[in-house]
Amino acid sequence: MEKQEAVAILNQIDIVDSECCDETLYYAYCEDIEGNREMLESLGFTSTEIEHTTEIYGEIKVIDLSQIAFRWVEWFEEGKWWLERPKKCGWCDSLTTEVSHPHMFDAALGEKMCKECWNHDREVYKGSYGEDIGEFVAIAEGESSE
Repeated sequence: MEKQEAVAILNQIDIVDSECCDETLYYAYCEDIEGNREMLESLGFTSTEIEHTTEIYGEIKVIDLSQIAFRWVEWFEEGKWWLERPKKCGWCDSLTTEVSHPHMFDAALGEKMCKECWNHDREVYKGSYGEDIGEFVAIAEGESSE
């Protein structure tokens, strides 16, 4: 796989911000060290792989994106893209396997909500307004979560 292809895939899936310069790039500069470790673990990377592909320079974490890109390409080719991709909650920023579209009282266009945030909102609306937003319904496989 060409470097430009790997970087284009990573930019498309919006895991991390990346740049492509000559022969060298495949790095992303990430501020949230623990969040990125959790993200990599959720993608199936082992602790050894994470330690091997990750170095900490001061407060900036640099991840070798080639390792992530190759993993993503395998998933694209195997049709596992939707099944494997971690989803980010637009409320608590946690990575999860299931998200839902916002409920009827939330106008956060384009955001997705995890089950924990949904259940929290459900209790708040029941207690404050007497309204039930209903059960959490995850976005189905193949349905766009974008």
